[in-house]
Amino acid sequence: MRTDGTAPAEVLAVPAGDLSRSLAYLLVPLRDQYVAIMDVLTSCVDDLSPGEISETVAPSFPGMTVQLVAQRLKDLDGKYRVVSGHPDSDLRRFEELDGTRWRWSATPVGREVHRFYQDVLRERDCGQREIPLPSLRNITDALTTLAGRSSLGPEETAALVSQVFVSHDDLDSALTGAADALISLARRFDLSQSDTAELKSMLLGYATHVVAEVEHGVARAHRLLCLLGPRFTDLAATCRSASRAQALVGKGLLTASRGSRPQDWQQLTEWFDPLRGKAARFSLRVVAAIPAMHANLRRLQGLTSGGTVRARALHLAAASANPQTGPQITAAALADHPWRKLHTRAPEAAQGSSWHDGPHVPLPSLLRTTGQMKPRGPVTRARQDTAEREAVEREVEAHARQQAQAISEVLSGIRPLSAPAARAALAAVVAAAGAPARAADGVRTGAHAGLGCSLLPTPDNQGRLRGANWSLALPGQIAVFHRPKQPPTPQQLQVFGRRNAEPQPAKAVS
Repeated sequence: MRTDGTAPAEVLAVPAGDLSRSLAYLLVPLRDQYVAIMDVLTSCVDDLSPGEISETVAPSFPGMTVQLVAQRLKDLDGKYRVVSGHPDSDLRRFEELDGTRWRWSATPVGREVHRFYQDVLRERDCGQREIPLPSLRNITDALTTLAGRSSLGPEETAALVSQVFVSHDDLDSALTGAADALISLARRFDLSQSDTAELKSMLLGYATHVVAEVEHGVARAHRLLCLLGPRFTDLAATCRSASRAQALVGKGLLTASRGSRPQDWQQLTEWFDPLRGKAARFSLRVVAAIPAMHANLRRLQGLTSGGTVRARALHLAAASANPQTGPQITAAALADHPWRKLHTRAPEAAQGSSWHDGPHVPLPSLLRTTGQMKPRGPVTRARQDTAEREAVEREVEAHARQQAQAISEVLSGIRPLSAPAARAALAAVVAAAGAPARAADGVRTGAHAGLGCSLLPTPDNQGRLRGANWSLALPGQIAVFHRPKQPPTPQQLQVFGRRNAEPQPAKAVS
């Protein structure tokens, strides 16, 4: 519920004509409030007002006001059809028809649905109830009497038939999920050695006893039902004639009790089938689970005993935790092993061999090709380096702008060059000097970082690269700068060469 008292949106939409809409109130976010209201309505035989319901649920839901209870009752009536209401006879004004002065009760379908929720779905502290073996004996005794005595009166026959089907309902409801409950009893890891042995004997003894009793009783009941097979129609007719609600059943207002139709007896025979019936499936499942249960209990008993490596390690850990004798116990237990390196540094004079120095075993080729290649443990998350990436991108953009400005300065012909422009020109000259010369005119062309350079050979002159604080002489050649992949023509090279050439210095004569 929101802070303003309104309900959150229902996440489950049920069509208006769907017969399962009565179950939908158990699957929506407001289930706790709906269940609390239905608990009150199903436990009371009289119609209740929203005020009375609000007083009852107030200890569990302090925020359930009368208006809110009235709204929830309208939802249970309009959306899910599990309650019904009518106006109170004391209404005086039209404004009182808001639902708070109505009287509400659970519908028959609502009572059945909520009883199913209370008995089956709601979590309870009690576990699976024991198998009612007396009910199986009651069934066999009643069937024995029906099969052995053909001169029974209608009332006595109806009583025996009622005993058969009532006991069968009790037995059928107990067998539902009983095998799973017996298996789950062994899944406990907090047992000591004595408790594990006791649980083992009790579970195996009980399971064996139940399986033996059920197999014997089911086989006997199936034989008796096969003997009574030709009399199923007569027994059903006797039950119908002995019913005190025969008129209401005939008009369709009530449903006849079990045993009043031949189909009920056929279904009972199939249930007691020793090969394919429900009781036989229960016995087979318990029998199949007994070895696994026995092995599981033996494993639990082995884990709690003192002979396993796990138990010894736990005992050593508990003894090492002693503040007085713990270090001595640890040193005495691990003195002959290199495991001491796990918690302390071994002395220099300690003698011990490492597994690295042991014999080497060749790794099979199949294991090398299909083995596990990933690192152990969880994969490390990627480091959050968004800020560092942005800083690097800004530096790259600044360097690119600076390089573009230097190239523009070199191509403009302004001399002397600034320091960035001189560095760019020098790198282009070095790239051109390392390039092969053309066979036609001996020109060498190279490029570096967006700036091209062609070295024109001039035997009588020399070029010079002038920077702000330095200059570089190019004896016998002249540097001509241009865009990469756009070298100047030979005529342009001649013009640039005459413009940028200077006399070759004379050689000193000794």
